[in-house]
Amino acid sequence: KLHYIYEVYNRKNKNFEVYSREINQNKGTFASPKKIFTSKGKVQRTYMNMAGVIAVSSLYALTAQPRFDIITSFNKEKILIRYRNVPEKKRDAVNFDILGFQVFDQDMKKEWGKEVKMPYTEKDMNNLTFGVLGNGNAFMIAQKNQDKKLELFTITDAGLKITPLDISGDYYFMKINLNEDTDGNLICAGLYSEDGVDIKVSVGGFGSGGISYNTNGFVYFKMEPTGKVLAFKDYEFPLELIQQYVSDRIKKRAAKREGKGKAGIEDLKLVEMINQKDGSTVFVCERQYARSEMWGTDTKTVYHYYNIVVMKVSADGELVWVKKIPKNQAGVNGTGQMSIKYIEGDGYHYVLYVDNPKNLNIGIDDAPATHKDGLGGFLTACKIDDETGKYEKHTVLDMRNIEEKVAHQFSVTRIYEASVEDQIFMMEAYLKNKKDAMIKIELK
Repeated sequence: KLHYIYEVYNRKNKNFEVYSREINQNKGTFASPKKIFTSKGKVQRTYMNMAGVIAVSSLYALTAQPRFDIITSFNKEKILIRYRNVPEKKRDAVNFDILGFQVFDQDMKKEWGKEVKMPYTEKDMNNLTFGVLGNGNAFMIAQKNQDKKLELFTITDAGLKITPLDISGDYYFMKINLNEDTDGNLICAGLYSEDGVDIKVSVGGFGSGGISYNTNGFVYFKMEPTGKVLAFKDYEFPLELIQQYVSDRIKKRAAKREGKGKAGIEDLKLVEMINQKDGSTVFVCERQYARSEMWGTDTKTVYHYYNIVVMKVSADGELVWVKKIPKNQAGVNGTGQMSIKYIEGDGYHYVLYVDNPKNLNIGIDDAPATHKDGLGGFLTACKIDDETGKYEKHTVLDMRNIEEKVAHQFSVTRIYEASVEDQIFMMEAYLKNKKDAMIKIELK
């Protein structure tokens, strides 16, 4: 089933109401809205810069994240809606976050919901990831900032349970992703940096400075829901991969860092983590950053969504393959129509994005041509073979000519999976004059 979930702010009660509308995939129509829960108070919108670092406010941020984070279990039978209440106190050193956890079945019937006060102050902890199991239990992993140790938080209708994890605190993580595998274990992975965050004071920065994150590799570990660690692996990106589909300047900088043992892919973010039925895991990453640059005749903050890195790890934790997919998107209106949409297929993985057609068949030593956000472009589908990692790219449609109409206000988040077996997707686009179109896409 496919559900459209959205929020409505209640000014009188100063809280949020969350609604669900089921989508008829054959007709492309919406069912009547159904209210599924109401928050106890105001919900915080999280602002992040392109390195993935939470910003103090929208003034210092580059991307605004949704107030409500939607997470599904491995078997798709449970849905977790997670959120953070507006802090009671402004100072991180004294404020204890209150996080909301609402769990539903696949028909969007509520199973349980709770708002939980965190055991440490904002200053003392970093929330790295959240997840939900097929039994409806919610999980999160937190890192204590003083000793960098990781802890597993189990959240149920009965309350909160904390379990320390036997994992080194030497890694600097921006974020960890957490999913359930076929055996009910927790699969966790995160991109790491040996240097942490680089603060760059230069022409390319956020106001007076810039933030960059040199990703050296990623960490993978498997554990039981009790917190017992079953496997732990550390994968370092090879220089050969780092230097694919980038400019000569970046190649030289990577080679120089490699001499110090610190070569990496700058500003890489883990955007999707997929646990498969055979116990293997697929990771989809994208390079995302922003800089103050010349855009036309003015200096503006330019948002970049660059190359994609896709990796597969076997059930026993061994790296099966890693591939880099070239693309280059830039714009000045936030995410806009940029970034990617991942859809899992039968034996294949699909990554969809708007791209410059010049990048369809470029060489591994070439840097991709830029697609400027909002200026046409072609919706591109990259089909990746799950067994080998070999991929092929297909041009799906011209964004300026959708049945002789131009798609406005398009976002890749408006692409939905309709039928994996038949390789059918649905895409919502605004065509002006208060008209939306639901477009059916079938890949051959």
